[in-house]
Amino acid sequence: MSVTFFSASANHKPKHELLPCQDCSFGQSETCIYCDGEGVIDTSCDPTVNLANSNAWAMLELIGIKFEYDGSIAPDLIPEIRRNIIRLINVKALRQVAESPATSPAGNTVPKLFFTGRDDEYIINTLRRLDEVLVYCQTHNECFLWG
Repeated sequence: MSVTFFSASANHKPKHELLPCQDCSFGQSETCIYCDGEGVIDTSCDPTVNLANSNAWAMLELIGIKFEYDGSIAPDLIPEIRRNIIRLINVKALRQVAESPATSPAGNTVPKLFFTGRDDEYIINTLRRLDEVLVYCQTHNECFLWG
């Protein structure tokens, strides 16, 4: 499961600029992870960020938003969220989400999942990517959404 962060218009815009996919020899591969075998990549999409549930939860909590699997931030509240992100990137006070205890599913019949934490570089890069989406939303006066 994952959570995607996006602008309100992300799913409503037509594709504008389609470029040939260099990674799958122009559509000859049905398993290309970049173009899904279509042979072209849409370069005009609004910015989005997709994170695993645990990472989405950690990032939202870090920037001061209570985690829910889907939600939105109104355009007038985006500057406050961006200030939080900029402060975190500058201060690098990130260790609070970098450590997490090992977890395992209920019961002993399935393999255990060990979570080893998030390093500072991952957290800072993710915060920057979230800020890109927020900048787009702020510039276009759109809601910041996730779900």
